Amino acid sequence: MTFPILKSTSLGQHPKKVFWNTQAIAIFRGKNNTPHALHDACPHRQASLSDGWVSKGHLVCPWHHWEFDQHGQCQWPANLGNHQCETVPITEYNGSVWLGQPPPYIQLGYLNMNSTAFSTKR
Repeated sequence: MTFPILKSTSLGQHPKKVFWNTQAIAIFRGKNNTPHALHDACPHRQASLSDGWVSKGHLVCPWHHWEFDQHGQCQWPANLGNHQCETVPITEYNGSVWLGQPPPYIQLGYLNMNSTAFSTKR
């Protein structure tokens, strides 16, 4: 199922924290200004990635500055590539950012931003 989580215009240069089924998710714009979603916990010390920042398309952990790409793969420090954050399917459509994997037969346009299935914090 796919849920609208925020309006496209509210996702700028800084990551956002959203909750999806009680799970904290960090939403950020990576390379090419595309939205991406990772579980909001650094695999190193469980710091909230949504409290970090984006640098060169990577989400940077606020504690030790580890960098994660859109696939959740650790890019810095380079020798720690085996550390990974879990990703969450995300898409941008019709002025909204949507979380979850839509079934192929669902038209995203019929869903609306008044859904109670999501909440945001920031």
